[in-house]
Amino acid sequence: MNVMGELHASLDAMGVEQQACVLAFLVSYPLTLGALFEQRGRRMAAGVAAVSVVCFGIFTDPWFHAVLLVALAIGAIGLFIMTVYVIDRVSRHYAFKGLPIEEVEFVDSDEPDAEPALPQPASGHPRFPVVGVVSVKH
Repeated sequence: MNVMGELHASLDAMGVEQQACVLAFLVSYPLTLGALFEQRGRRMAAGVAAVSVVCFGIFTDPWFHAVLLVALAIGAIGLFIMTVYVIDRVSRHYAFKGLPIEEVEFVDSDEPDAEPALPQPASGHPRFPVVGVVSVKH
């Protein structure tokens, strides 16, 4: 039997303990990489990920199938992150292409009736109004 066939047989034979370890790893590993938590939370998530991987390796017979499955999971998470990044960059490129440039009118401060211009918040990205379509059937 080839390696992929052996991996498939290992996946078929997975028990509840192994599934719990895989679930803990798949939840905690992205939290370790991301910026959702502060430094302490990321360290705790890294600890949970490491312990769950070690337990998964202990519960899996033979253990190198666990190593291969974890490597495939890490690669799949990386591929997912790369895909989301590329889709985000492409969509931003096409969404902001051809937007009209707003002209700014300056107000002279010599006129007594003129209202002072309020500063607009400076953010890195232009904000668009969120519009929701509501459908009501009669």
